[in-house]
Amino acid sequence: MVAKLKSASTNQTLRLTFKVIAALLVAYWLRSGGVTFGQSLVFIILFIIFYFRPALNNERFFPSALALLLIPFFSPALYGEAEFLYIASWGVSFFLLLGVKDLILVKRQKSYRVVHFAIVAALGTILLERFGPVSEILVFIGLLFVFREFYVTSAKEESELPTLLAAVEAFAFIEGAWIISFLSVDALIGGAFLTLFAFTFHDTTMHRMTGTLSKTIVIRNGVLFGVLTVVISVLAL
Repeated sequence: MVAKLKSASTNQTLRLTFKVIAALLVAYWLRSGGVTFGQSLVFIILFIIFYFRPALNNERFFPSALALLLIPFFSPALYGEAEFLYIASWGVSFFLLLGVKDLILVKRQKSYRVVHFAIVAALGTILLERFGPVSEILVFIGLLFVFREFYVTSAKEESELPTLLAAVEAFAFIEGAWIISFLSVDALIGGAFLTLFAFTFHDTTMHRMTGTLSKTIVIRNGVLFGVLTVVISVLAL
């Protein structure tokens, strides 16, 4: 019985890997070909098929899936190794999301967090690259649903509280991006700052929602934010 379960798990992982490789290759084809209508249609159809089959947790993780679907269209074009790393990162995120959604991965909570913050970093970078009223509105809406998904998924909270928290955090995120836009900061570095803010906000809020927030945690998060801000600033030099 145990052997059969291991075999089934292995087969599921292999099928998931083949799906992601196919999606990754099409994503690379899409971005390297100048994003034509035909390439876009193939990519969208393939993504939809891979996400909705099997029909597990489709609605639960739909905001993250939609963000992953749209990010390749709006991310700036890269070249050489940078583009390869970008596509590889996108593929890993898609793999983890499907693995979590389809209950294939064992450590699903940790995997989901990796995908979540990868999406936040991508949205933050895109916002700073294309900063303007339209980008602010679209990214705010995207973050609202992605943040709400995070709180509902992580805290198992179905009240109006996750929506309120998501709206406050998304607004603060946009305001932070607005401040960064006035500074001579690379979009990738700015995206890292915004992701660090989201990480700290998430952790503090999650402890508050679960009743485990303490003075020690607040101080720890403050110190962590300060140290990582210095590290990011040094790396940006």
